[in-house]
Amino acid sequence: MIPLRAVAFQLERLPEKLVWQESLLVLIIPGTAFEGVPAEVPSQDCFDNCLERLRAWLGER
Repeated sequence: MIPLRAVAFQLERLPEKLVWQESLLVLIIPGTAFEGVPAEVPSQDCFDNCLERLRAWLGER
């Protein structure tokens, strides 16, 4: 397992295709805001795996 941490760069768009990859188990993207995504969905800090929240939010919309 290789976790994806967006600490060295800022993502401009939510990588939806990446979020749905079965091999992705950890997604940590602190300090990242995506248009239309509630603030509580992305990582709250550099240890917060937000993958399940993102998948749930994407599945509900």
